[in-house]
Amino acid sequence: MKNNRALVLFLIIFAVSYPLEQLFAQDVTTVFFVRHAEKVDSSSDPELSEEGKTRVESLTAMLEKASIGAVYSTDYIRTRETCKPTAELHGVDLKLYDNNQRSQLNDMVNEYRGETILVCGHSNSVPRSANHLLGREVFEDFDEKDYGNIIIVTIPTTGEPTYTLLRY
Repeated sequence: MKNNRALVLFLIIFAVSYPLEQLFAQDVTTVFFVRHAEKVDSSSDPELSEEGKTRVESLTAMLEKASIGAVYSTDYIRTRETCKPTAELHGVDLKLYDNNQRSQLNDMVNEYRGETILVCGHSNSVPRSANHLLGREVFEDFDEKDYGNIIIVTIPTTGEPTYTLLRY
C-alpha cells in the first residue's frame, strides 16, 4: 500500500513538473526531394540553363527559412548547381550520394533525425527515393520535361511517413 502511494505521488509530481509538450514531442525528420533544374542541353553532364538558374533562385528563396541541416546531391554538375546555393545559405556542406543506393537514404534520415534534409536528384531517382522512404509506391518517374516538383516526406519517430507534393 505504501509503495502504491509513493508511486502515485511520484507520477503526480512528474506530471506536474514535466512540460506536457515534451512528454508527447516527437523528432520529425523532413526530407525535401527536388529534381535538378533545367539544363543547357542533353549531354551527359551539362550545366544549368538560364531558366534553370532562375529556378534555383526560386528554390533557394523558398527554403530560406526551412532550417536545412543537410544537403545531398548526386555527383553531376546540374544537381550540384541546383542545391549548392541552399547549402551555402544554411551553412552546411554539400554532400554527394549515390541515387542507386537506397540504403544511403536510410543513413541520411538516421544521421539527421529530427532535422530537415534537401536531396537533389533526377526525374527517376527523386520519385523512387521518396517511395523508398514512404515504404510504398506513390510516385512514378517524372516527365523528362518537368522540373518543378518538390516532394516533401515527413518521417515521425512513431507512425507512418507522410508526403506532400508541391510545385515551384
